Amino acid sequence: MKIGDLYNQFIAGKGRIFNSGISSNVMPIRERDPKSIELENDVTLKMQQAIESVQPKQAKKAFIPPNQIRIVSYEDAIKELASIQKNNNL
Repeated sequence: MKIGDLYNQFIAGKGRIFNSGISSNVMPIRERDPKSIELENDVTLKMQQAIESVQPKQAKKAFIPPNQIRIVSYEDAIKELASIQKNNNL
């Protein structure tokens, strides 16, 4: 028996196949196990604590008002970066 014969015998002429699993466009609400939610929260908390112990929070940088921003040339910016790097290596 060939596949075409099987199709004609069992599927063809039976009408359309409808998706009867979901009756509307809204997905069904899935209930989660409270233990898995608790475990997920515990793991997230421990990961956050581990990250904070390795990388402590950095102090917020001071805000520079727009009127104090300097416009510099490319050459001046390179010179300033070189001087900053030189001062940090001392």
